Amino acid sequence: MKKIISFLMCALMALSVVSGVGVQGTSFDIAATASAAQAKTTAMGKKKTELMPYYYQKMTEKEQANYLKIREAIMNQKSSVKLGKMSEETLSKLINTAYYYDSLTFNLEGIQYRIGSSYTEIHMDYRYNKESVIKMVEQMDKKADAVIAKFDDDTSTYTKIKYIHDYIIKVCTYDKDAKTAGTAYGALVAKKAKCDGYSQAFAYICRKAGIYTVNVTGYAGEEHMWNKVYYNKKWYNVDVTWDDPESPLKDNLSYNYFMISDAQISKTHKADKIEYDIPAAKSSSRGYYKMYKLTAADATEAKSLLISKIASAATKGKAAVTIQMTDDAAYQSVINYLYKNNSEAIFSILKSASKKTKAKLITDGYLSIDDKNSRTFTIYFYTKGSKISDYYTSAIDKSTKDFLKKIGLKD
Repeated sequence: MKKIISFLMCALMALSVVSGVGVQGTSFDIAATASAAQAKTTAMGKKKTELMPYYYQKMTEKEQANYLKIREAIMNQKSSVKLGKMSEETLSKLINTAYYYDSLTFNLEGIQYRIGSSYTEIHMDYRYNKESVIKMVEQMDKKADAVIAKFDDDTSTYTKIKYIHDYIIKVCTYDKDAKTAGTAYGALVAKKAKCDGYSQAFAYICRKAGIYTVNVTGYAGEEHMWNKVYYNKKWYNVDVTWDDPESPLKDNLSYNYFMISDAQISKTHKADKIEYDIPAAKSSSRGYYKMYKLTAADATEAKSLLISKIASAATKGKAAVTIQMTDDAAYQSVINYLYKNNSEAIFSILKSASKKTKAKLITDGYLSIDDKNSRTFTIYFYTKGSKISDYYTSAIDKSTKDFLKKIGLKD
């Protein structure tokens, strides 16, 4: 899906950018760490009990035994594996776990099977040769371990989750046509991925860091993949792809889909029904905006919050602020207030913020985004004497460039 984001300018012009999402297949990868300490070996066979899928815990003892045999065969790139007789329903469950849910069986391209009177035989096809997969896993491990090395005993789990989320957004560019776009390798090493690559990269690092995570597929305009993560005895949704809007703006990292509830994400996402029960995310208490006190219940709170946060951000050299309204009614009320009379309130907010910071803000121009689904308002503001290149990483359309020059930015 292409998520269209419109930036509103003070002169009522619009700049549209897109954030892409996509997914291979109709199921998903779900996994949680079996051990935070990973064996330092390149032999895939030696990894047969590492980073087990989350749903492995939900299997019967017999199913687990059969799954380990399937997993070991795939990781050793065997052409086939023979098991005892089982129902087609059970076999489908095990195959789907390997094909969609397991972070270390990403090389699996296809499976055919035959159920005999006393046996079950599975034949596997692969995307890459064994030597390539070994190198890919080594590189994935290296990237993930470098992220985890940033943590120490005092780093909270919440901080870890946020850092992993931010890291992937900063290093990866959305590209649905990249060769490894649907894998963690694509997002972490090739640095080009689509939604399943983003999702699996997030899950891969979380699992290695000892954080339980579940990859979820469903529909968000088209087939899509995101995550659920376990924090403080509760599950939360995280959609790294949708928090990485593809835009030319440098300061565009979002938290609209970070640590949110099922009720919140269901406005735009619908999860697939699968063989397992997907953990419910009932709480929204750890959403980014709540955690960092960026929420407003009415126009008065929104105005005060925006003035304070814009002044603080400008002092630190930042160029964007996002706030979230507490409910739908508050959102509509605040948006009506901000845009009333040709955005008179926003210009007033910029002038007030400018008085509270040493940074010389441009007070007669801005860009903004308001997102009804996440109940957020984002404002991009500018400093006098700055260049367009200070805020943008790539070429922008002529109308936007003309607007920015008109309000005082240098070419």
